[in-house]
Amino acid sequence: MKIAFIDTLGLTYDGSTLSKRGLGGSESAVIRMSEELAKIGFDVTVFNDCVSDDSRGGLYNGVNYRPVAGDGPKSNRKTYDVCIVSRSVKPIAEDWPIIANSKHVCLWMHDTFCEGDDQIEYLINIGKLNEIFTLSDWHTGYVTHCDHGFRRNYDVLKNHIFLTRNGIGNMNPGWIDIREKDPNLFVFNASVTKGMIPLVKQIWPEVKRRIPDAKLKIVGGYYKFREAAGPDQQQKDWTDLMMHYGGDIEFTGVITQQEISDILRKASYMIYPVGFPETFGISTLEALAHNVPLITCQFGALEETAIDLASWKIKYPVEPNWAMQWLNQEQQVNLFVDKVVEAYNTPYLHQQKMYACNQVKDICTWDTVALQWKQHLYKKLGEYLPVDEYRKVTKINNKVRKVFNRRFLNAEELQPVKISDEKSIAVITPVYNAEAYIERCIRSVAAQDYTDYHMYIIDDYSTDNTVKVARETINSLPQWQRWHFTVLQNEENLGAVANHYDTIKQLITEQYIMLLDGDDSLVNDPTIFHMYNNLYHEDAEFTYGSCWSMADNIPLIAQEYPPEIKANKFYRSYRFNWNMPYTHLRTFKSSLVKNLTKEDLQIDGKWPRAGGDTSLFYYLIERADPNKVVCVTDIVVNYNDLNPLNDYKVNAEEQNKTAAKILNNSPFFPGQIDLRPL
Repeated sequence: MKIAFIDTLGLTYDGSTLSKRGLGGSESAVIRMSEELAKIGFDVTVFNDCVSDDSRGGLYNGVNYRPVAGDGPKSNRKTYDVCIVSRSVKPIAEDWPIIANSKHVCLWMHDTFCEGDDQIEYLINIGKLNEIFTLSDWHTGYVTHCDHGFRRNYDVLKNHIFLTRNGIGNMNPGWIDIREKDPNLFVFNASVTKGMIPLVKQIWPEVKRRIPDAKLKIVGGYYKFREAAGPDQQQKDWTDLMMHYGGDIEFTGVITQQEISDILRKASYMIYPVGFPETFGISTLEALAHNVPLITCQFGALEETAIDLASWKIKYPVEPNWAMQWLNQEQQVNLFVDKVVEAYNTPYLHQQKMYACNQVKDICTWDTVALQWKQHLYKKLGEYLPVDEYRKVTKINNKVRKVFNRRFLNAEELQPVKISDEKSIAVITPVYNAEAYIERCIRSVAAQDYTDYHMYIIDDYSTDNTVKVARETINSLPQWQRWHFTVLQNEENLGAVANHYDTIKQLITEQYIMLLDGDDSLVNDPTIFHMYNNLYHEDAEFTYGSCWSMADNIPLIAQEYPPEIKANKFYRSYRFNWNMPYTHLRTFKSSLVKNLTKEDLQIDGKWPRAGGDTSLFYYLIERADPNKVVCVTDIVVNYNDLNPLNDYKVNAEEQNKTAAKILNNSPFFPGQIDLRPL
């Protein structure tokens, strides 16, 4: 899968910048995320300013950096699966070719604002922008409600939100012995606008008066967009603070992430009277990863990322802002100082908070974020996530929600409750001349997060490379998965229903049986087998389900029989659009076919060549307890009605005749046709 990042606003950087100098959080995020995505199989290109100052285009850690200007994305017509624009909708609004040719276009907000703020909802509504990536519950709420020239509507934007997060950069804290930390060392790590001024001018003098041994290191302050650029207001403010307060406070300026890590290994407190609403807080996460508890404010995303067990927080920021002009700054400063003194004077509690920081250590790195992106993007683009990665990312999702106390859930995180007692499932898959489809069919089953299943692929004397492709696909799976699959070959072409019968009678010992055609596939949801396992535990005997029409690109929702039809088992007398209801996926208890004979399924003593699966459907549903027949309305199968070999395309007349005979020899009425729009 090919991904392009576009950064039109950021500082100049390339893939080596973080090892040479400090960089802003948004730019660092692009570097780290692109690297981690490349490691897990994505083809990644970053379009940015990689030609100014000490930056150069080229290949870095598997990521290709190209200039955003010149022959960049404005003229690039290469097709990318996903295009992610950082903090700007300008390339989207201006119809850059790289955007127009992408399958999925995302805006990575990463901040409270972006270039072209007032156009976001409009671009969503006309389909040019598909998703907005946010960083926290607070960020999601803000982005979907704020008024930056046009008030946005949560109810319109909700389904276009993907809630992600940040990670720490090229830091490797490793084991940290909290006994070796300096008990007097406080660190502030952010820009001037994030509370540095009230910290230096009002808070720290009072802290020093009450805690004479306290020391403060201030990391960061401002970023120069280009080496030749003159000082902006942040640089002027930082210079003024350093000149007037540098005697009592150490100002490091902007330093590399490794240098920050070295400081945090020794620090005991992150003091952060934030003045700007954090969207997530990379410096917050960096502190926690180094067992440095926070003294901060319950403001913006710090409500989420400054986890309660590892932090001290006062309500609201220290200074008034655009949203809270009513705040009494003197009162807030006093509350904050009191909280600092409280933290310092409760060493045992502080020690426990340092240990509590360990909660984030296995979910704080960018590789865990990248795997969440992979799960999400695979879901959006219809790809199958390998089951081992699914299990890993499920643990990450669950822990992120628990540790950060998240309320907003992404769609892929909504999973059925899994019953640990897995019932055995046999998947029967007849296939004929489906070399173009069988790989996807197999991979869709292999992607299931389930242990007790076996897939029987019965090749019905194909004349193409179906068997070769099937075996190559199985051999490409991890060794521990291959035993779930068996390929059988017929010496003559028998038809689907004969293959169903032979496999059921000769091979199946599992408790439940699932029928999946070789040219179809399961949708990219790794919990389908668990969903059916739950139905079985609820005592289902026969299920039929819903599918997605690949030809018409619409859902085909399985129809429920009326109660009186079910009660009397008059299934054959009740006609839907195609006589039968939509029935993908069919599953049933193996005990229902204990007494099945060829005569129950054959027509005039012969196996039907088209439409024969109808006979098995009615045989099963009529033998099941009506109260245990389940119509599944979830979309579980991609129905490949594009396949030119489908019965209704090549053998419609015999299919209709077979259906009429199965329906108690009643005549087939041509008016009973599929009512889907063409």
